[in-house]
Amino acid sequence: MSEELTSEILMDSYVEGSMSGWPGEEIAAEEYKLIKDEYNFVDFKFFGNEPYQGPRKAFLYQVVRKVLKRDIENIRQLIGDCVSWGGRNACEYLACCDILMRGDHESYHPVFPPYYYGTSRVQIGGGRLSTDGSLGSWLAAAVMKYGTLFSDEHGVPNYGESVARNWGKNGPPDQFMQVGKKYLVKSAAQIKNWEELVEAICNGYPCTVASDQGFEMTPDANGFHNPKGTWQHQMCITGIDDEWSDPYALIRNSWGDVHGKMVNFHDKNEVLPAGYLRVRKKTIERMINQKEVFAWSQFDGFQMQDINKALFKIFGE
Repeated sequence: MSEELTSEILMDSYVEGSMSGWPGEEIAAEEYKLIKDEYNFVDFKFFGNEPYQGPRKAFLYQVVRKVLKRDIENIRQLIGDCVSWGGRNACEYLACCDILMRGDHESYHPVFPPYYYGTSRVQIGGGRLSTDGSLGSWLAAAVMKYGTLFSDEHGVPNYGESVARNWGKNGPPDQFMQVGKKYLVKSAAQIKNWEELVEAICNGYPCTVASDQGFEMTPDANGFHNPKGTWQHQMCITGIDDEWSDPYALIRNSWGDVHGKMVNFHDKNEVLPAGYLRVRKKTIERMINQKEVFAWSQFDGFQMQDINKALFKIFGE
């Protein structure tokens, strides 16, 4: 696959099956059973088992805009390393939520996806996949044990096909492993149903989502991306609206600006970031049932965070 590939070629490669970034539901289920206890995955529940009674709508791109004064760039993946890009989005959105809630002016750093690709495939997966791709569970384990490498760290190369393939085959170089371990995601939990997904997103915990579900590339007249075909693919859920008459989630993809212009249903003047899919609850539930949806947390477990309330405060107060 050439680094000159277009978004359309990338899309067609997934649709036709010539590119695959996720090996499938059966392997995913087997691997999660093997690693769940070893890497201390937790159940999705809030501290003290307190029942959630907060908002049921949150759009985390609004958090990013509040913190960074811009959108996170939608960089196009170049090989079947979509699991690492779904993780990149989860980590960067999680960091922005943490900055908003803590108000500590922690600096934002862009994630280097090949580090995730290597640590998930090699350090966790043992290099057993002979094709492109990884698993959401492997990646969740990797960010808890091996952490995150930022692209602005000294000596980190630019993202490219050759780097992604090399690190995906051999793992990241040792000097970068030591750096990455400084920045751990503390907890990850498998999301088992729509209710847990609502609670995760509304409390500022982005969720990676791997499945074989494909979609229409652009929204229908009602603003939704309808299911179509098969994509062996991972993306990231960063928005949800269970209060709308037709509940849905917002999924950020890693194919560039190919999914059409969309606006916030609640504010027609607010344009969503490039590369988003708006997907109805029924389809999201099918994807959850493939058991590769994981919420990430900066805490030892999950605590309630009023993301919506924080958005209305002056940042830094």
